[in-house]
Amino acid sequence: MQLYQTHPHANVMPAMTAGEFQALKADILENGQHETIKLFDGKIEVVPRIRTSS
Repeated sequence: MQLYQTHPHANVMPAMTAGEFQALKADILENGQHETIKLFDGKIEVVPRIRTSS
């Protein structure tokens, strides 16, 4: 698995809380991931910033 850096634009959105992150991981396990991770200049863009940990 390739690891990517977070693009500075991602900082416009606050990071998820630990509870939100656990809920996201559970939801992805149950329903799959519907949106692809978006890259800009080879770095992770705004919305899926924390998803790389799940």
